Amino acid sequence: MPPLKGTVHLEGLLSHWRTEALASLTALILYTIVLTASGAFAPGPLTFSAIIVGGRKGWKTGLSIATGHVIFELPFILVLGVLEAALLQLVKGAARIMDILAALFLLYFAYISAKPFLRGGHEFDGAGMPGSGLIDRHPLIVGTLLTGLNPYFLLWWMTAGYPIITVIMRGVVELGVLYGIHASMDYLWLTLMAGLGYAGSRLMDNKYYRGFMVGLSVFMALFGIDFLARGLLGVSILPF
Repeated sequence: MPPLKGTVHLEGLLSHWRTEALASLTALILYTIVLTASGAFAPGPLTFSAIIVGGRKGWKTGLSIATGHVIFELPFILVLGVLEAALLQLVKGAARIMDILAALFLLYFAYISAKPFLRGGHEFDGAGMPGSGLIDRHPLIVGTLLTGLNPYFLLWWMTAGYPIITVIMRGVVELGVLYGIHASMDYLWLTLMAGLGYAGSRLMDNKYYRGFMVGLSVFMALFGIDFLARGLLGVSILPF
């Protein structure tokens, strides 16, 4: 018995909807990958902190920094999905204060990172280097603070990253797929940076490694000064 015309029509519609949904999900996955790469793989405080901390304690510190990042990021984007307008106004209103707090932390981080390498008469062997307890024992806190105190990261999720949030809020599957992709790229990048930092501490001559780490600390200080300039003067000194 041939199928009824209405049944054929309904099956055609369902097939079309499934195709559209699949195409949309594929596009969103690609969008997530590209957006994450543009943010995570760019030079920034998290990247430099992973190299610095990794140089002391190894590649696993990259996992800790990424976990600290996710600890703040995931609840933030879930709350943003529910309270978009109110949270946007809150972040915009507090951006100047957050700039100043982030600047102070970045300058402190740069100082404690460079301090051991500015002393004379030390030999450095990577994990055995002298340094701050914050760097050596609490990379997870570093990842959390460098995420939560960065208003530009928060505003990024409210603008360029918001299409991802609208899909994530549809259900557990979307959350698992899209945020899983985003977070896994953060973990991959920060662990890689920590591993490169540790390899540098092992392979580079002490003299050159000292200069390398001081240079990274200078970059962290520049980020701090940039945040301070934005918070107090409304201008940026860095091109990115």
